[in-house]
Amino acid sequence: MTNPIKQHGAFSWNELMTTDVNAAKTFYGEL
Repeated sequence: MTNPIKQHGAFSWNELMTTDVNAAKTFYGEL
């Protein structure tokens, strides 16, 4: 996959982007 986003405004999905993995685990674990 050389360029996953083909044009400006194209739909893109990110599972999770965070710089604090432990905080994300805590937050999503409590949902």
